[in-house]
Amino acid sequence: MHRIKIVTLTLDETDGTETISNAKEVFGSIDKKFHGLEIDSENKPTKEQKVVVYDVKLDGNSNEILKAISNNFDSLCLTPAQIVSFVRRYPGRILAGNLPVLFLLKGKEDFLKVHVDFRNGKQYEDGKSYFTIHFLGPVKRYPGWWSEYRSIVVVPE
Repeated sequence: MHRIKIVTLTLDETDGTETISNAKEVFGSIDKKFHGLEIDSENKPTKEQKVVVYDVKLDGNSNEILKAISNNFDSLCLTPAQIVSFVRRYPGRILAGNLPVLFLLKGKEDFLKVHVDFRNGKQYEDGKSYFTIHFLGPVKRYPGWWSEYRSIVVVPE
């Protein structure tokens, strides 16, 4: 296993009203599972937040990738508005290497994994990148993909 800290970045403060399912100007494709998810409703506002971007290679599933960073999953969570903010502000971090980017959200009873990727190098006619966001499911019930593909993980500092 290796875990390499690539960079620390700063997310803008959010007002808590932005949701993933309504961020159509950021995501070209939004997993239908986000529509109606309680976690993707309005959240509390957040202050400016530093996040760490890790490049993780581990012979294991996405739950094990998260545990390689911290066993305290609470410390790894961002809000939906912060995820949208990251993709909007740092699209090049997702484009670099064309690797999926893993984020963790906190639900009422479990932690929820989502990932963002750059769909087949496709771009809109105006030159904007075409990102897709997937709901991977709860940590307890869904271990996720195997990491032979390598993963970028974004978590609060």
